[in-house]
Amino acid sequence: MGTDTEVAIVTRSDFPSHRLPIKTDEGILTREEAESLLNSAAEKRLVRKLDIHVILPVGVVFFWAFVDRVNLGYARLQGIEKDLHMVGNDFNVALLVQIAPYIFFEIPSNLILKHVRPSLWLGGLSLCWGLITLGQGLVKTFNGLVVLRIFLGLFESGLVPGAVYLTSMYYTRFELQKRMVGLYIANCIAIATSGLIAYGMENLQGLGSYNSWRWIYIIEGIITIALSIILLFLIADWPSQAKWLSPEEKRLLAARQIVEDGGFARMDRLDRKALVRILSDWKIYSAIIIYFAVSASVNATAFVPSIIARLGYTNAAAQAYTIPIYLVASVLAFVAAVISDRLRNRFAPCLFAVLLCVCGYSVLLNQDKVSLHAQYGALFLFNGGCFMVLPTLWTWLSNNMAGHYKRSWSSAAQIGLGNAGAIVPTMTFVVQEAPAYTRAYSVSLALIVAAGLVMILTEFGLWWENKMRDQGKRDHRLNLPQDEVENLGDDHPSFRFTY
Repeated sequence: MGTDTEVAIVTRSDFPSHRLPIKTDEGILTREEAESLLNSAAEKRLVRKLDIHVILPVGVVFFWAFVDRVNLGYARLQGIEKDLHMVGNDFNVALLVQIAPYIFFEIPSNLILKHVRPSLWLGGLSLCWGLITLGQGLVKTFNGLVVLRIFLGLFESGLVPGAVYLTSMYYTRFELQKRMVGLYIANCIAIATSGLIAYGMENLQGLGSYNSWRWIYIIEGIITIALSIILLFLIADWPSQAKWLSPEEKRLLAARQIVEDGGFARMDRLDRKALVRILSDWKIYSAIIIYFAVSASVNATAFVPSIIARLGYTNAAAQAYTIPIYLVASVLAFVAAVISDRLRNRFAPCLFAVLLCVCGYSVLLNQDKVSLHAQYGALFLFNGGCFMVLPTLWTWLSNNMAGHYKRSWSSAAQIGLGNAGAIVPTMTFVVQEAPAYTRAYSVSLALIVAAGLVMILTEFGLWWENKMRDQGKRDHRLNLPQDEVENLGDDHPSFRFTY
């Protein structure tokens, strides 16, 4: 319903390409007319408006979602395992059951999002996981915690792919990376803030006969619920539904997309042929493999407070010492985004991030040969690398997808199926192998190296496909039936991929 602000092309073989009529929600435009609408000052005003109405509310959702997502690591330091009679690897099980819903529900969530208002869907999901977070502060048994965390994963599963999908419909390719990083910086700050909140909650020990870890969940849950009610009215809907955009601004938004991508590469119908194109696209599978490998490292951050504590710091200090790690990661992610957009290249920042992770894991695998300070510094390296690469991966795939359904499906598949990598740290960071965690670091290192190799193959594949299109070797697709040509997505010969 009303999600088709991106253009749907009506091809006519008897027109020059720059005069082909392109149907948008704001009327018919040709590329020539779209170019005449572009104005640097008007575009800057529009982008500032988009940042306020699109990025800011979604950034708030991101912030509290990740505060809620990582607090189990801090609750562990404040006694949740003792109070809920958790033994052995029960902590890892509690992490694992939250991850499973991400794998199965992110694609359905994005397909639903295509047909409803994002403010209602994303705001509603946020309200639900706020209630679940509050419930975790009141839970009495480990089994109850497991059930609640399954539902937490279910309601959180639609956030990241939904935000990537929604944001990609407003911005041009090389505006998108900084916005994705803006959302992910909210994640970094959330993790740092969560450590600060957990540190402060220790002062509430015994209040209302509750141990301090319960207050982490209760207070964060109440804040999430209150914010979600407000955000139901603030999260941006699809561009065609945006009441805060004037008709002229909507027309300019469509014109910018036409000029950047040509307007020909559309996939606004999910018929059998479109589904086959989606399921046979190698780019989606390479993105899932890379995301899986990176996700294993990203989700190891849940163990960072425990890792720091086992380096010899007190539990309270461990919570405080996580804060600078994520602040530095935020700076690295932002710098990478600026460079990536300026160079119009996603591959180079991704590969550099992989190298940072390799250095970090190499240090941690040689703990007996380095100081505690060096081990703590290694956490900056692998966390910084992870936080640089993840939003870049979101943007890289989104840049190389065209059409509503293609973007909806691909972002959800990348994040949903790729999130299966989060299972790895829950199976390798086991208490029996603390504090060395040799197996965990070895597996994470192997996966991050594999991610780098697949990135190189992906880069070569994109270059090769662009070369084939430049030589006209994909033009035969234009001889397909007209309705199929209009629904080719990024298989359209006019589309060029981002490196």
